[in-house]
Amino acid sequence: DLTLNGCTIENTGSIVTGGKTITLQNATVNGTGTLNGANGELQLNGATINNGILSGKLKATKDTSTLNQVTVDENGELDIHTNVVVQNILSIDGKVTVQNNKGLYNTLAEGDAVSLNGTGTLNLSGDGTSGFLGTTSNRGAFTIGEDLTVTTLGYTQGYIYADVTNQGEITTEKGDLIITGADDAPLSLRNSGTIRSGGNATTLSH
Repeated sequence: DLTLNGCTIENTGSIVTGGKTITLQNATVNGTGTLNGANGELQLNGATINNGILSGKLKATKDTSTLNQVTVDENGELDIHTNVVVQNILSIDGKVTVQNNKGLYNTLAEGDAVSLNGTGTLNLSGDGTSGFLGTTSNRGAFTIGEDLTVTTLGYTQGYIYADVTNQGEITTEKGDLIITGADDAPLSLRNSGTIRSGGNATTLSH
């Protein structure tokens, strides 16, 4: 196994686990290259990823990591067990699961939206623990792209604590989903996509 601690990496190629575990500990990875957890696992521990592609098996395990204009490709499975800051755009063509009562957060200024797009799935309900979409501003927002599905695949509730513009599909599967304004602010929900209950409750609050 390999731990890269406190370094800055310029990646325009591929970093591949090759059946082992690579841990990015307080590391920054810049560039358009791929971080690939194929046949192993790539762990993000307080890492910052700028403009890269995530593929294979990946896990955010401890400390807050930052994803800035990152793509999770069709082979990517990102499992989030700690808070992750999303800046600008997160494209999900594979699967992202948020659990362990942690969240994906927009830390941009009031009124600035983070775009979540791609053709994959964002799951806000893990195995026995909940996941969140949240914001550090009471008027922070997320835009959900037209081909993205936000859902609850585990048997726990998922939460969205932010203003939302939904162009894709928000649905429930095994767990309930609660959508509410951040910090008790009134909820602003603009919907040109689909919001449906697939057997469990979808609750809009405020």
